[in-house]
This record gives sequence, C-alpha cells and structure tokens, in this order.
Amino acid sequence: MKILVGWSIWYGTRNVEEELAKTLENGFDYLEISLAYPWISNEENLVHIISVAKDLGFKIAFHGPWRDIRLGSPYREISESSRAIVSKAISSVVKYEPEYFNVHIISEEITFSEKVKDKVLNEAKKSLNMLQKVSEDTGITITVENNPQGFFSLPSHFNFIENYDSIYFCLDVFRKGNCRDN
Repeated sequence: MKILVGWSIWYGTRNVEEELAKTLENGFDYLEISLAYPWISNEENLVHIISVAKDLGFKIAFHGPWRDIRLGSPYREISESSRAIVSKAISSVVKYEPEYFNVHIISEEITFSEKVKDKVLNEAKKSLNMLQKVSEDTGITITVENNPQGFFSLPSHFNFIENYDSIYFCLDVFRKGNCRDN
C-alpha cells in the first residue's frame, strides 16, 4: 500500500507555480487546493492552478471554505447557511474529479454545558447527513478534519462519525499547546 502525501495551497500562496515546482521536487503526490475566500469565487484562477498541477502530475483534492463556515453552530440559521455554502463549493469542483473534499465541523460556542454540546452535536450531525448525501450523489470522498482548538479538535470528539459510511476522518497534528479541549 502506497501512502500518498499531499501539500496544501491557498490564496496566501504568492507564487503558485514556484510552490508547485518545490512541492513536486520534494516528492508530494497530490495538491490540496484551498477554496478559502476569494479563491472559491475565482474560477479562472482555480482552472489555472488545476491545469498547472495536473500537467505536473499531481492528483487534485480540495479543502472547503472554513473560516466563516460554522457547520456545527447551534444557531440553526448559521449552520444551514454554512451547509448551503459547502454544498455549493462541492458542486463547483465535482467536474475536476478530486481525490477528496475536506471540511471542518466548527462551532465557536463553549461546550462545557451538556445542553450546548448536544445542540452543537445535533447541528454537526445534520451537516454530516448533508455531506454523506452529497458524497453518495457525486462520488466525491468527503473528509472531516479536526480543528486546531475547541470542540472537534480531538479525535475523541468524532466518535459519532463512525455512523457515516462515506465520510472519513482527517487528523491534522498540531504542535503541543495548540489544541485545547473546552
């Protein structure tokens, strides 16, 4: 079994071609393209990056928008809007046949209260239900990545994900002191 190793780029990457050349030189297999704003709304730039990456032999994956996206928000209006944005983002990249599409389940609410935690988990499950349906409808593998801090930062926060057949967990390892369980 070969382990594939990827590198992520985002709109803060100043020289994409130079970054891709270094990434290839260092032996990476795939490129995870961040759909953070404003790249998500710049189709021409996205097509260029994908074209250059594929010409170099990279497999393509996407990291969904996440900074203002709150798929676990206990505010139903926020979590529903977040689901709509993520669903639209996935739909916009299906044509590129990505290896996977990565998302974060985020809520900024403090979850020491069981009532709050239950509400956050309920909205997270609604988001996972939506993601599973999108995965089944499109054939795209969905990965859910842990967050740098707060709820959904530790692998144990994702025990409920085992009930979702087409959703995978992506563990991002942070240096000591960056993860905080609240």
